[in-house]
Amino acid sequence: MKRRAVFVPIILLIGVLLSGCGLLTLTSQRMQVALEPTGNLGYTVDTSGVITIQQNAIRFRNSAGANGVYLTGFQIAYFDSAGNEQSPSVVGNLPEQTMSLFVPPGIQCAEPDAVRGCTILSDGAVIAPGPEVVTTETYMLLTGGIAERHIDEAVVTGYFPTDWYAEITFVGMTNDGQPFETQPYKLWISPPS
Repeated sequence: MKRRAVFVPIILLIGVLLSGCGLLTLTSQRMQVALEPTGNLGYTVDTSGVITIQQNAIRFRNSAGANGVYLTGFQIAYFDSAGNEQSPSVVGNLPEQTMSLFVPPGIQCAEPDAVRGCTILSDGAVIAPGPEVVTTETYMLLTGGIAERHIDEAVVTGYFPTDWYAEITFVGMTNDGQPFETQPYKLWISPPS
């Protein structure tokens, strides 16, 4: 029994040390993502019918214990009320988009490293949600073709659908050099304002 009691703390210590070296992630790689200025994809239509797509900055934050991530791009797909994927159309197509952003790890410390942020071995390290970062550029995450189809459905049904959505997946590398891909995040498409 004593042997087991000593063995468990040793295994936990090894896990903590390996995570500090970037060899083990303490939690699943879950990142919080939000859009600014609103949490939805939006567009407006003026009185002459011109569609203007809202541009969004993207806010990220790693969960407690997650590795830091260098985001290099994202992919986006659009879906109607029934969950059918909608082609973004030839005009305004959104292939994989590029970005360059470091999302610090889910570890906080007294003095983060300028490149890697905090590690479990940093002075005063605490496993906690990482600091929030926001893209400096904005992205047009909705295409004109999808906005037009959204409007077309409103003409047919008599109201704007509120259950159309996009799924966005971010890709990159963890701070220890491993390929990284998020699960798809659901972004609602708002009726025009």
